[in-house]
Amino acid sequence: LLTPIATAGDLSQIQASVGIVGTLFAGPGPFVPLPTALSLDDPAYACPAAANVTARVLSTCCVLTPEAEANATAIDANTTDPTKDFLPRGTGDLVITYDVLQAYPSSYLALVTLENNAKLGRLDNWRLSWEWRRGEFIYSMKGAHPSEVDTSGCIYGAPGQYYQSLDFSQVLNCDRKPVILDLPLSRYNDTQIGKIDNCCRNGTILPKSMDEAQSKSAFQMQVFK
Repeated sequence: LLTPIATAGDLSQIQASVGIVGTLFAGPGPFVPLPTALSLDDPAYACPAAANVTARVLSTCCVLTPEAEANATAIDANTTDPTKDFLPRGTGDLVITYDVLQAYPSSYLALVTLENNAKLGRLDNWRLSWEWRRGEFIYSMKGAHPSEVDTSGCIYGAPGQYYQSLDFSQVLNCDRKPVILDLPLSRYNDTQIGKIDNCCRNGTILPKSMDEAQSKSAFQMQVFK
């Protein structure tokens, strides 16, 4: 919503109306059902207790918290820096899950899921990285792809000595700190590198408040250990 100053007080641009349909069990009329409280599901705003303007109208005035107002001032002062156009990330905004689906004597199949739990913030162009601690390497992937396809670390390292009969030309990445990128939507139905639930979102994960179906990103990989 825009401000009254920016719109010359145009109500159609500075307010929003939400219709709610429900079931009420109450006494005989005249009875006017009103909520017990009004608030915004945004930690940047504080809403005082609502008051009855009339018998049918409940009103409150939500204002920015001092911390959010300070952040907004900082953002206005740095409008040329696109990295400062968003509220800071909070603890638990992004949850990353690493699940081992199947385990074999020398490898395992893992599913990695990124879930956006932020109330309003979206994640664009995600890049995920981690550090292998025991000489693991990525043999194959579906739903995402490493930024570099390089097997030199395996061929000339410990994996090449241990897996002497393995065809390393099929290996995707042997970096100790691989960088993983999402695939474009056009690869979703690709039977070779797609066909994974919640994959191929082109690196964009929306908040649940915007679209819950687009709030997760996932990929699957076979890891040799």
